[in-house]
Amino acid sequence: MLPQLSLGEPGADDHWQLGKVMQSKKLCLLSQPSWPEQHPVAGLEHKGGPTAAVIPILKPGEDRLIGFFVSGISPWLEYDGEYQNFHQLLTGQIASSLASLQARAEAARQQEELINLFEQAPVAIGILGGANFVVELANPGICEIWRKSHEEVINRPVFDALPEVRGQGLEELLEEVYTRGVSHSFSEYPVTFMRKGLPQDAWLNFMYYPFRNSQGVITGVIVIAVEVTEQVRARQLIERTNNELMATNADLDNFVYSASHDLKAPILNIEGLMNMLLPITAAGNMTAPESDRVVGMIFSSINRLKTTIADLSEVSRVQKEAHEDVREVALADVVADVRSDMELHIREAGAEIITDLQQCSLRFSPKNLRSIVYNLLSNAIKYHSPQRRPRVELNCRMEDDFLVFSVTDNGLGIDLQHEDKIFSMFKRMHTHVEGSGVGLYIIKRIVENAGGSIRVESTVGEGSTFTIYLKKQ
Repeated sequence: MLPQLSLGEPGADDHWQLGKVMQSKKLCLLSQPSWPEQHPVAGLEHKGGPTAAVIPILKPGEDRLIGFFVSGISPWLEYDGEYQNFHQLLTGQIASSLASLQARAEAARQQEELINLFEQAPVAIGILGGANFVVELANPGICEIWRKSHEEVINRPVFDALPEVRGQGLEELLEEVYTRGVSHSFSEYPVTFMRKGLPQDAWLNFMYYPFRNSQGVITGVIVIAVEVTEQVRARQLIERTNNELMATNADLDNFVYSASHDLKAPILNIEGLMNMLLPITAAGNMTAPESDRVVGMIFSSINRLKTTIADLSEVSRVQKEAHEDVREVALADVVADVRSDMELHIREAGAEIITDLQQCSLRFSPKNLRSIVYNLLSNAIKYHSPQRRPRVELNCRMEDDFLVFSVTDNGLGIDLQHEDKIFSMFKRMHTHVEGSGVGLYIIKRIVENAGGSIRVESTVGEGSTFTIYLKKQ
């Protein structure tokens, strides 16, 4: 077992005088009289000087003791300044090596703690190194956002590991941070990632910071991010719901006003005609032609009342039934059915109907699809120009996830300065033609309830094209 050496005050037990060296922080020479008088090699003289040197090892640049260097001194060599300088030089080298080892160990410890901190951080953290933005560090949070494993991204340029994020503005931001040293911070930044093999929109709150080495040189970019996709979608849903609620309230106000107006007019007509009819019939002064004329006017008002009630019922149905009776429907069959019902009107107008509806089918409510076709075709015929033969083209095509159905006519056309009113309830662009003004409103509600959209292109005096995008389910 090694002897236990005291490092306290110099004494009999302090064989190497370490306590004295610790206090003075200076070299200490020791003598050992037991050295043999003769050297094995003949001719060398015993000098009788110190036999050991204890030299303190001080941390470079500091007056702090970090160890001792004990060296034997040959009794056949003179311990002169050169010998002492050799010991001091050797001790200095040992001190530098120890300090370097300690610094590296401390740096490794700090790096391990930093990586451990990054790994446990509740946010996504990454370090992208060099001009190619190589992923040098990626914690679990950022791998989760990227939907990649650590092995798939580490030591790879980020735009090689995530090619789908190219062209979304991120390259330019990283380049500016790396070359100019500016930081960037964004809230709800939209990014499209590939997730489960499909492109998926995501929103991020993130920050880019320049990553500098000990000399202050920028060597990369630090990325800190939090995904807020769920919050953004929830807010968007609330905004859409609020907008729909506001639109519904506006429609309801318009509905109540228009319904009361449109119902009141025929009722007042009937009341007036009855007030006129009763005295005459009581006096027995009404002739048969007069009676027929008044009765005809009453029936006309009744029919107008019935039409208004039917239109209001249709509006109410569309408001309530967004996804009723959905099944696979061929558009060509629906158009043929509507044309059959409208055959008399088509013949009376002398209208030419041209269709190109091959291979167009989708899952949709047959009743709602018929309502769309009926309203568009009847409007095209109803609002035809008296200066030319009516011509109506019905076409469809597939475009991405939508069936695109268009109806083009050569009729009166619509002034698009009033485009915002075209699809409003009970709004009529041409008042000289009989109509309730609910047809286009009903179409728009049906289409939007099904996740589609409608747009109109028109030139006054030349005609209109209504294009409907119906999402395939």
